[in-house]
Amino acid sequence: MRFFSAPIARSLLFSGVALALAVYAFQQHRGGQAQRQADWVEAEEDRYFSALCFDVLTVDNVRLSDPKGSVELRLKDRWRHADGQPVEDAKLQIILAQLRGLQVEKIEPRPKDDALGLSIPTQTLEVSSSLNDKTCRLSLGQKHPTKPLYVLRRTDGQEDLVGWAKLKPSGGQLIDLNELAAVTVLPLRAGQIDGLSIQPQVGNSPYQIRRVRGLFVLTKAGDEQRADKELVEKLLTKLVGLKGALEPSKTQLSDPDLVVVVGHAPLSTRLEFYRQNKALLIATQGFVFSANEADLSWLLRPAEAWRDRQLIHYDRGQTHSVEIHDGSGRVFSYRRELGSGGAVDRWFQGERQIKEAHRLAGLQWDLHQLRGASIVDELDALECGALCSRVVVRDAKKRTLVDLSLDRQGSEVLARAGKSLVMRIEASQIAHWPFEQLN
Repeated sequence: MRFFSAPIARSLLFSGVALALAVYAFQQHRGGQAQRQADWVEAEEDRYFSALCFDVLTVDNVRLSDPKGSVELRLKDRWRHADGQPVEDAKLQIILAQLRGLQVEKIEPRPKDDALGLSIPTQTLEVSSSLNDKTCRLSLGQKHPTKPLYVLRRTDGQEDLVGWAKLKPSGGQLIDLNELAAVTVLPLRAGQIDGLSIQPQVGNSPYQIRRVRGLFVLTKAGDEQRADKELVEKLLTKLVGLKGALEPSKTQLSDPDLVVVVGHAPLSTRLEFYRQNKALLIATQGFVFSANEADLSWLLRPAEAWRDRQLIHYDRGQTHSVEIHDGSGRVFSYRRELGSGGAVDRWFQGERQIKEAHRLAGLQWDLHQLRGASIVDELDALECGALCSRVVVRDAKKRTLVDLSLDRQGSEVLARAGKSLVMRIEASQIAHWPFEQLN
């Protein structure tokens, strides 16, 4: 065995010690750097505070005060003045949300209130929540002499903070009541509506539409059927988008052309529509709006207008086989094998693998979204009989998922799924369907 000479050994020892010291110094540097970063973040966080103390979604009372007096707003069915006069909910909620997100830089050391314009604030905003029994007060002070900053004081049960806030006060106030004039007739989101009761006064019979587990059900005179989801969602969007000018005094109205009761559990809102000359008036909860748009044809419709136009409802993932009748007596049967590990599905005719499998995959998707342009009420069945084109889809247990019959008549096609309604569709919707044998 050979040994290092003494000089070499000492050199190696010193090199090892130097390396260890370097590693230690590097780790200490990294640790110190991380600590400095953490200290800086903590210091920065301590420099700022949020203008509002808590989540604005829980706020149900707002009081605005200035040297001239005070006004109280309360959230009931919608945001209203204490006397019941409605205000524009969306605008108020947006302002409160902006204040919640506003970061205010602390003024330290803190001067006296007189120097900051806080002895007699320009405006004081007090928000409270009956859910958590909390109150938060904001007071607006003077403007910075050179920057677009205002003094803002936040007071709650625990803290009294003052800082500079980057604000653009409307009318020199945190909230300008003049900007909160109500213009939205129904202050809801479409997704909040769980039902409609539509009551025409003349011509049509009353009916109901209600939301049930991701779909809509249409009920008229005790008869229940599926409503068209796409059409109903457009209707709900139109309802919540109604805008108008609030009439300054209570207008006396009688005999509405249409009444719609909007359900949004646990509450409901009654809308009464009146057509007067070229104007449309909408009365709701003791107030009347003059609608911006007088057209009411989108709502004055019979129950039949909301019947489901989607021809087929099925789970494409359950497809095991597709059977295609071309209308001349020929039938083509195809079997699906699911691809594993993300591979594309394979299709077979008997034992022969189909090269044009994408056409069958496309057919599945087309069936899933096929919609009728109109319903043909005068026909109870297709007249083509055995000469109808037909597409049948079955699952692995040979249960029928889709049974669609087609009567092709030039540029138009009449279609019927099972024993449902006969509908008219565009020929272009099925032009690429494989009614011939696939390669």
